[in-house]
Amino acid sequence: MLRVDFFARLTRSLRHHSLAVGMTSILSVCTLVGCGRSAAPSTADSETSADGDHAGSGEASKSRKKKSESDSSPHTVPVNSNRRMVADIPLDVFFDNPIAESKQVGEVASPAAGAAVATAKPAEPMPMPGKTEEKPASGPGEWAAIISGEDLQDEVKKIRLRLQENLGAIGKYNAHYNKEIIWDGAGLAALANIALTHPDKVSWKQYAGQIRDVAAEMVAKAKGGLGQKPFDATKKEFEKIDGLLGGNPPPGIPAAAAEVTFSDVASRKLLMHCIETGSDYMRANFQADGPFQKSAEDVAHTASVVAAYCKVVGTDGYGSADEPDYKAFLKPLFEANLTMLKAARDKDFATFSEANGRIPKYCSDCHGTYSGGSN
Repeated sequence: MLRVDFFARLTRSLRHHSLAVGMTSILSVCTLVGCGRSAAPSTADSETSADGDHAGSGEASKSRKKKSESDSSPHTVPVNSNRRMVADIPLDVFFDNPIAESKQVGEVASPAAGAAVATAKPAEPMPMPGKTEEKPASGPGEWAAIISGEDLQDEVKKIRLRLQENLGAIGKYNAHYNKEIIWDGAGLAALANIALTHPDKVSWKQYAGQIRDVAAEMVAKAKGGLGQKPFDATKKEFEKIDGLLGGNPPPGIPAAAAEVTFSDVASRKLLMHCIETGSDYMRANFQADGPFQKSAEDVAHTASVVAAYCKVVGTDGYGSADEPDYKAFLKPLFEANLTMLKAARDKDFATFSEANGRIPKYCSDCHGTYSGGSN
């Protein structure tokens, strides 16, 4: 609006200015060269006019005063004003440089609009949280949520008793060397490796690294096959384990590394047999609420051990462990065992039974794509 008012005022002022300049020029020419036959008034006329002025009545004087006031518009500047005028318009209403002012671009915002513009700020984008990749549990707190120190120690005790039985004679060895002996050896190595970083107290934790390494060596000896020689070699390694678990380490056992990957000491194929053995045990013995309620602690223990093995075979180092399909098969199996663990602690047979019934399908789907492999 200010821009429109400016151009309107500029146009009117230029029109009056041009008229004033033209009238001034005409008056100047008339003064210099005269206009037609008219001549300057004579002295007699001037005297007559003067005499008439003096002779005029008071009413005539008042009439002329009123006429003079009526002819003057409200906007007329007083004659005694010191302001410079052009056609009754003061010169100070014009810009000093109208052409330069007319080149300004844009509109002048009102105070309210200007304040709004000054305070308005573009919305800042919310920071995107960083994306985290799910990784297998390996820290102390993570292992404690899967298997307690007590369950870990109890399972190692069971393995120890089975190995004593199967290595008690060469006949027993020949019957179990390529199954239960090597399965238990792999399971023992994995559980000992967990014990190294587990926060709970384990009686043989100070020897856990050596138990792990000797168990892996025992499995290697048992793979020697049938006969006296592999039997003696396998039994010798177990005797070392037995001493370490009892707190009486035999001489000559080398120090163990603080950390090794599970795949270096426990074959995945053998651990899969441990998972299958535990799953079959729960499915065969706890199909009814009565046995489940009576043996809820045993159920909880078995589910926690199977869940731990499931977590182990998903750690780095095992073939295909980083493949999405492999993770997709392993995750529901692991979670189902955690569900059964909680259900057993809560003595919730319905929840346990539902999760237990899903296990065979999970195993079948995985084995249709992946085999146990050499490691």
